[in-house]
Amino acid sequence: MTEIRGLKRVLVVVYLVEVGLVLVVAPWTRFWDQNYFVQSLPFLEPLLASPALRGAVSGFGIVTLGMAAVDIGTWLHERRCQRHDCPRHSVLMRRVDLSAQKLREEVYPPSS
Repeated sequence: MTEIRGLKRVLVVVYLVEVGLVLVVAPWTRFWDQNYFVQSLPFLEPLLASPALRGAVSGFGIVTLGMAAVDIGTWLHERRCQRHDCPRHSVLMRRVDLSAQKLREEVYPPSS
C-alpha cells in the first residue's frame, strides 16, 4: 500500500512540475502568439498578447511549481521522521496549538 502512495505522490509532483514549467514558459514563446484561438478568434489577439495576461499565467505557473516544492519538502520531512524520532508537528504548528489553547482558556475559563 505504501508503494502505491509513494508512486501517487511522485506522479503528482511530476505533473505539478510539468504544468508549472509549461505555464511559466509558454506565454513567452511563439506558440502562444500563433495558436488556434488567436487564428480562429482574432478579437482575442489583443487580450492574449497583453503582457499582463502573460504575466498572470506565468505567475500561476510559479505557484504550481511552489506547490510541487512544498509537496517534495513534505515528503522528505516524512521520510526523515520515519527514520528518526521527529516531533509530530513543526515549531510553527506547536505555536499555533499553544495559541489556540490559550484562546480556549480565555474564552472558556476552567471551572474551579
